This record gives sequence, structure tokens and C-alpha cells, in this order.
Amino acid sequence: MNQNDLLQIRLDQNYRDYVASLQGKTTDELVALAPEIVAAQQLRDELACACSEEDAADLLQFDDPLGLVRGFWLDEQDKTHGEKIGNMIWHLQQRGKFITRKPDEPSGRHTPPRPRRGQER
Repeated sequence: MNQNDLLQIRLDQNYRDYVASLQGKTTDELVALAPEIVAAQQLRDELACACSEEDAADLLQFDDPLGLVRGFWLDEQDKTHGEKIGNMIWHLQQRGKFITRKPDEPSGRHTPPRPRRGQER
């Protein structure tokens, strides 16, 4: 078994412990923790595969490597996403996902035309 396999086993256990710690939380508390929960899921699923053997060995020095890196991951995710959002909208435009507005139509929410009486929807 290599260091990455051992790290994955540790991450799986850390994740089970983390999920167990969420038991008894209210719905509002869970909603507030949603970004942290997603970070834990992503890191559990991807961290060991993304690490070199040396990196995995370094992380295995900690009892809870998942908890350790989760904080750093959240800090990275909290940075402004303006560029990513702009890129996402550009991709949607390229794929024709938006309804094209007429030049004289005001900006804002676009409402598709209603069918006339007697026309099928």
C-alpha cells in the first residue's frame, strides 16, 4: 500500500468523523455549513489522487489532514469569483443558452412573448 492509499484511508475516516459531528445540527446550521461540507466532500474525493507520494506522506503526519486542508480550501474558495462568473456567462452565451434581446428591448429580465389566444404553447 502506497502513501496515497494510506492518505485516502485517513481522509475517508476523517470524513466519516466530520459527518458524525454534524449530527444533531439544525437545518439553519447545516445550511450555514454548506460550503465547508462541500469542501470536505471534494477534498475527500480528490486530495489523495492530486498528491505526490511525498505530499501524501507529509499530510499523513497529521491526525486530521482533511480538517487541516479544508480551512485552506475554503479560504481559496472565498476569493472573488468575478472572473470565473464572467467566463461562465461567456460560455453560456457561446452555447446559445440565452434568449437574444431585441436592440430596442430594455435590459433586465427578459420575458418571452406570450402566445396569442388560440395558439398552442
